[in-house]
Amino acid sequence: TEIQSWARGRRSRRQFETKIRAPIKVFVLLGGPGAGKSTYSTRLVEEFEPVHHVSIGELLREASTGPVGTQHARASQMRAAMDDGEMVPNDIVLDVMETSLKRLRFRRAHEGLTPPVVLLDNFPLTEDQRVLWQQHPHLPHFAGIFYLDCAEQTLIDRVVERGKVSGRADDNEAVVATAIARFNTNCKDGVVKYFESAGKLVKIDAE
Repeated sequence: TEIQSWARGRRSRRQFETKIRAPIKVFVLLGGPGAGKSTYSTRLVEEFEPVHHVSIGELLREASTGPVGTQHARASQMRAAMDDGEMVPNDIVLDVMETSLKRLRFRRAHEGLTPPVVLLDNFPLTEDQRVLWQQHPHLPHFAGIFYLDCAEQTLIDRVVERGKVSGRADDNEAVVATAIARFNTNCKDGVVKYFESAGKLVKIDAE
């Protein structure tokens, strides 16, 4: 009957509103180049349905080079920064992240699924990014931080070996050594130490 249809519609609406308001849990996966972040992320996504792997690099590429209707308002600035090997401004990164999480939450709620568990791949990488995220009024708190602990020589060996298969010009010893040094300065000595002192860091032996 019309009354039953109306009641079902109201119930479905309430369920949707409940799910859309439910908090998103965000975990962070940190590690130097070659630590195995992609491997661990893939395993978690395959084993646990609610887990969604979010790569900051992929989101930024989509927001800067995707179809015109999906591009960020400052897409040209993003492309210029990435083409020059520079970091995209943090305010743009957080804006892209907020939009992505909203879309993910809406899609799962619309499908009647539980709120997502998000696994951020290598973000935040700097103390500035960490502080900006934690101060942002519309981004969830970090539920936990996983750090893939691995010796520098192991990282170098893995990336060089990967380069033999990938053919990528940046998969060589000189480039990866520079990337590791940058990671250690910006992330390991800053972000990782902060979360470790806060009791939120879980170290994983990635050797």
